[in-house]
Amino acid sequence: CAATHSGRRLKEALEWLGKEPELYRRLSLAARKKRSREQSGPAWRWAPPAFLAAGAAALAGGLWMLLAAEGGLREGRELNGLLLFVLAAYFLFAGVNVLSTGRDSKAAIDRELKNAELAMENYLGKYPDFPVPARYAHPAVLRWMMEILAEGKAENEDDALSELKKELKELNSDATVEQVVYEDVIRIKPLFLVENYR
Repeated sequence: CAATHSGRRLKEALEWLGKEPELYRRLSLAARKKRSREQSGPAWRWAPPAFLAAGAAALAGGLWMLLAAEGGLREGRELNGLLLFVLAAYFLFAGVNVLSTGRDSKAAIDRELKNAELAMENYLGKYPDFPVPARYAHPAVLRWMMEILAEGKAENEDDALSELKKELKELNSDATVEQVVYEDVIRIKPLFLVENYR
């Protein structure tokens, strides 16, 4: 039976993939980072400069309050100046923490995903006719495909992968699934989303 043969091939591929777990973990993590970056709105790009500007303004205001207080212009300015220094520290630290670094820039994340895919391709190059493209090489993908074959929803690896893509597309944030399925979806759906399910 074709489905039995395909299931056996997927099991062998799963064992091969299990020999280098770091490769598929790296691939999954890179895809999640890229997906997260794609989903963050453009407003977040303005947050770091806004925090830094607010911090600089509070720092300048605090300095002015303290200098004016020394001149005896008004009582209580020292307390206001100190309060502004605390606000300045808060905004400056917040601005620096959300500031995009070289590691989480769009180019760095794209490069990280590309390198993870290349590492997986190099590893799978030693395996004759791996049943899924390197960009989808994850044990959860192979196990899900094996279930699809066992349930009779597909006859071969290509059909099982197509069915898996269909099932993943149907799963959105409103869907309720078992914890095990949820964990698999979290690991593999970004792999498919960043590739537009191609």
